[in-house]
Amino acid sequence: MIVSTLPATLRARPMTVADAANWAEVLAAGEEVDQRNSHYSTADCAEDLDDPEIDLARDSLIVLDGERPAACQVLWVRGAGERRTAHADGMVHPAYRRRGI
Repeated sequence: MIVSTLPATLRARPMTVADAANWAEVLAAGEEVDQRNSHYSTADCAEDLDDPEIDLARDSLIVLDGERPAACQVLWVRGAGERRTAHADGMVHPAYRRRGI
């Protein structure tokens, strides 16, 4: 469920494995600006999105401006009980920052 309201030209949906190139594009654009020393290829993103422990429909999101990716988010939940952990990774493309995404 998407709780926030996006600017009118943008739409959000869960990611699929087919979004690997979109996710890699957002991460690469963010890396150019943020210098986090994180480099992910399309193959890396596809491998993560194909992880059977991720429920993409529930735990991922891509924001699109037409067909152009504006932002991506993935949540990994691992373990059970007291050993359950969560890791979130998200990036807004620098060209779309400060727009309420």
